[in-house]
Amino acid sequence: MDIVKSNMDNLAQYIDHTLLKAEADQKSLYTLCSEAVHFAFFSVCVNSSNVKFCKHTLSDLKYDAHSSNQTKNPQQSLPRIATTIGFPLGAMSTDAKCKELEIAKRDGADEFDFVINIGRVKSGDYDYVKNEIKVLKSIAGSLVIKAILETCLLTTQEIKTLSTIGVDAGADFIKTSTGFSSEGASFEAVDIMVTETRGSNTQVKASGGIRTRTIAERYIAMGVTRLGTSSGLALVQAEHSHSDDAY
Repeated sequence: MDIVKSNMDNLAQYIDHTLLKAEADQKSLYTLCSEAVHFAFFSVCVNSSNVKFCKHTLSDLKYDAHSSNQTKNPQQSLPRIATTIGFPLGAMSTDAKCKELEIAKRDGADEFDFVINIGRVKSGDYDYVKNEIKVLKSIAGSLVIKAILETCLLTTQEIKTLSTIGVDAGADFIKTSTGFSSEGASFEAVDIMVTETRGSNTQVKASGGIRTRTIAERYIAMGVTRLGTSSGLALVQAEHSHSDDAY
């Protein structure tokens, strides 16, 4: 119980503080980065064209923190930069995803959340999905890749199979959702994903519809090690968010 309570007290370190709206401008991205530094969120999660801006912004914010007390702990490490690849449909070619990942890596991204090809799953072509994960991981190298399954479009068996494939192909995380489909994360899907990855090096990220601390804490108690949400401020402040963000 004490371990679980300690985890909940450190909720910010589970959160990828997220802004993936098409209309996200640099002012909004600056605010996202500033909040991430101040509250010590694990990362900011942005579209790949915004990686370079966030890289410079986070660096500037850390420099300013030493003189302006911007952070709770100026000695803390900067939030990482997570970015989306093949987002939100996952239906582009593996080559296109590889190129996007290469550019995002060059621009300073630390983690890559990519959408699997769901059409190939529905066609039963699991080898395609497994190969895509392997290829993207080979480009990412020591950096983190997260395979987004889009669980609301999958059957229970498909979630089980893809969770196993994620482990076998070397994904650092399997992730529930983009937040841009018909539903986000669900407790049922996460339970399957955690069960199928237990004992492996592959972790589980829940995203989509996580707007209250109660929901976030339940996912963590289930074994989730990362949360994707645009409601990070509400979660760390134990408030309900009424944001209409899809993610």
